[in-house]
Amino acid sequence: MPVNRILTTHVGSLPRGEAVVDQLLLKERGEPIDIALFDSTMREGVSAVVRQQVALGIDSVSDGETSKISYATYMKDRLSGFGGDNERQIARDLQPFAEFRTRMAVFAGKQSFKRQACVGPIAVIERDSLRKDLENLRAAADAHRPHEVFMNSASPGVVSAFQPNRYYPTHEAYVEAIGAAMQEEYEAIVKAGFKLQVDCPDLAMARHTGFQDLSEGDFLKRAEHQVEVLNHALRNVPASALRMHVCWGNYEGPHDHDIPLEKILRLVLKAKPAAILFEASNPRHAHEWTVWRDAKIPGDKVLVPGAKGDFRIGAKLFDEKLVFTLNSKLSRKEIRARADKAIHDTRAQMYAIAKTAVKANAPDAPDAATQQKVIQQALDICYADRPARDAVVATAKSLLAKATDFVRAKQIITLPDAPVDIIVMPKFQQGVAAAYCDPPGPLEKHLKTFYAVSPIPDGWSKAQSDSFLKEYNNRGLADITVHEAMPGHYVQLWHSNKCPSMVRAVLGSGSFVEGWAVYAENVMADAGFYDGDPLYKLAQLKVYLRTISNAILDQAIHCDGMSEGDAMQLMTETAFQEEREASGKWDRARLSATQLSTYFVGRQEHDGLRARAEKKGGFNQKAYHDQVLSYGSPPARYAGALMFGDPIT
Repeated sequence: MPVNRILTTHVGSLPRGEAVVDQLLLKERGEPIDIALFDSTMREGVSAVVRQQVALGIDSVSDGETSKISYATYMKDRLSGFGGDNERQIARDLQPFAEFRTRMAVFAGKQSFKRQACVGPIAVIERDSLRKDLENLRAAADAHRPHEVFMNSASPGVVSAFQPNRYYPTHEAYVEAIGAAMQEEYEAIVKAGFKLQVDCPDLAMARHTGFQDLSEGDFLKRAEHQVEVLNHALRNVPASALRMHVCWGNYEGPHDHDIPLEKILRLVLKAKPAAILFEASNPRHAHEWTVWRDAKIPGDKVLVPGAKGDFRIGAKLFDEKLVFTLNSKLSRKEIRARADKAIHDTRAQMYAIAKTAVKANAPDAPDAATQQKVIQQALDICYADRPARDAVVATAKSLLAKATDFVRAKQIITLPDAPVDIIVMPKFQQGVAAAYCDPPGPLEKHLKTFYAVSPIPDGWSKAQSDSFLKEYNNRGLADITVHEAMPGHYVQLWHSNKCPSMVRAVLGSGSFVEGWAVYAENVMADAGFYDGDPLYKLAQLKVYLRTISNAILDQAIHCDGMSEGDAMQLMTETAFQEEREASGKWDRARLSATQLSTYFVGRQEHDGLRARAEKKGGFNQKAYHDQVLSYGSPPARYAGALMFGDPIT
């Protein structure tokens, strides 16, 4: 069936309904079940899940693995040789974090499936389950008519990773026995007219889970043998009928023991299936798109998480998306006009401060080169005043205390009665930003707010450390502390969580939240934070330049065809950003659209709300801030309507 659009799919397992789960758990516990009720529940569950996928626009659908208790353990009911219940191995990346594991278990719920071991010879002993699965999926596909249908099946390697060998003389013999037994299922799925997806987390996730005790070299040897066994079991199935799913485990965790894609790519490409599905959006592996880019991928392979075309979405789509992202009355053209003016005005402010700071005999109305040179000289003074390599966290703690005292003394806003815990940023998030705020959501107000600060990663060279500290110097750390914590995100989101409207608290506006934090930076600098140091104001304005340039980049790249060279010039020269930071922003701008505008537009809208409040007379800064944050985190236009009694439109 020819199509002129990008097709959509997923990797198989989907949420089961309560009736399905109840039946699966009865069966898993070995309790008596009503076979007719079990079969009808599975049949109805498959029909419902296929119908939902088609309704959502999924092109290649599955049965959601409805009848399976687990993608890697269901075959224990179809094959002989499995028994007992083994204790689950803790993934290597989770082992140091007992408290996190407890929280993760509460969030994810108890995993009720058994983890048996191979205790005898493996052979097919039960065929009705597969037959019923195929009949149910065929009936659902005929009723709902999706573009394509696939069915999951466990690879020999993933079976061995979840069910350890206690019987065969070697792991190799064990996997070969699994492959010989699973061959019948593989061929039956394709014969029924479906695509076969073999699930192969054994090639990636098993490195830090089931096979974590192996050395990397031994793991790769084992993985290669498992690919060879898989290929042999698939010898009668055409590659074009096959998909293969590889993953590192879709769970929230550090993933700092994941094996890199480049180490296993050769084995993945050696496997027979033509279509390869992998975790393209996993933060730990998102950068590995370059591995695929540089690999010699055979012409008969299809990378499923992929699309070819221009990354620029164009003005029409950008404008449509901008409406939903901002929920603002500002148009793209008006945002650009304001941003261009803000760039000019902000650089003029910076020049006035810098000329005094460096005691330059420079004109009041400089040419572009003079303005650039003088501002850069003053920024260099800021860059030189930075914390020691091992003092970043301690400096941030001190600055948070200083900012808190300042906000209280200046009566800027009502301070939270909930504490903020300053923590060392988890290792898997270190090295990107100096700090971030991790507040409780409106549905978990009883939890703490964490202000996470990144130390210099242990493995960084002096050059890397110097580059990071140049950006996050003492004044830069003070500004990010204001933005992320005091009185930025930590304070604003505490006020938001106190809003009686759960809807306004839950459905927060990104531009309102980020705009407040950028606005707070300006409020603190203008109020004299950091002992009234003019260079602190300079540092704050430099950060604001980045905010402004974000908004310009956002639309110029996607709507105006801005080149990488022009984008880098805007960031590194006009906005004084470090090349490393600017390069990352170029990638971010290409991979997203409209989000980068939220910071500048939010600041503009907060400035507008304040200006309107000041015009009414009797303006009190603390009372105003308390009121504007009392409405949750709605788009600024609605906060203004609530504050000033305007109709909500």
